[in-house]
Amino acid sequence: MRSVRASVLIDADPAEVWRALIDFASYPDWNPFITSVEGPLQPGHRLRLRLVPEGKPEYSFRPRVLSITPGEQFCWLGRTLVPWILDGFHCFCVEPAVPGTRFTQQEDFRGVLVAPLWSRVGYRIEGGMRAMNAALKDHLERHEG
Repeated sequence: MRSVRASVLIDADPAEVWRALIDFASYPDWNPFITSVEGPLQPGHRLRLRLVPEGKPEYSFRPRVLSITPGEQFCWLGRTLVPWILDGFHCFCVEPAVPGTRFTQQEDFRGVLVAPLWSRVGYRIEGGMRAMNAALKDHLERHEG
């Protein structure tokens, strides 16, 4: 298993961060990594995402929402056709912090393709998460002030 994690402190109330995070319609306006999300944020449902990994062309995939704790966290599982090939378990977490909010993304990868692909994709995924976190911070702090 391999994991990537990116966290940022945002000078905004956790409820504001949560609202921006689940406002998928606004993603094209501020999110450089996940440029589109369609579908209901409900456990068991599939979302349709468009991602722009660092240095790569945009691609789409359809993760399944696994869990949601309103105001705090949601997680999805992206999977190839066969579970043991490549799975990505991604969580978005919103936590109160002083000052403001800590926003964290983490993705855990499992499967036989993780090791051979990691050196080519791991840093791109982490870079995309960091870019999204910075853009969310900028989006919220710019609108607050």
